[in-house]
Amino acid sequence: MIFEVMDPLGRRIRLIRERWENHIVDEHPELEGQEEKLKETVENPDFIYKEDDVRIYYRISEISLKRYHDLYIRAVIRLESEHRGRVVTAHLRDKPTGREIEWIRPRR
Repeated sequence: MIFEVMDPLGRRIRLIRERWENHIVDEHPELEGQEEKLKETVENPDFIYKEDDVRIYYRISEISLKRYHDLYIRAVIRLESEHRGRVVTAHLRDKPTGREIEWIRPRR
């Protein structure tokens, strides 16, 4: 297990090592070594979008690639129940997108 954390809506979300090594880092090598940033994305996202039984979490990553700066980490979470989910993939995006916003981090 890489991590199991609570999201802002009280759901326990986990990322297993097999998924991290054999899918996320394999398909998205720019995230190698970014486990902590992915964990922060799930624990303290800027936005959560919902699409059926999937939730999409976004957080500014402070990672830059080529001409893109301050990319978002996009974490796709499959809900297993109302209170539990698992990370199915993650990658970088230049802006958040999704069908319906479920949650936005309150301004301070």
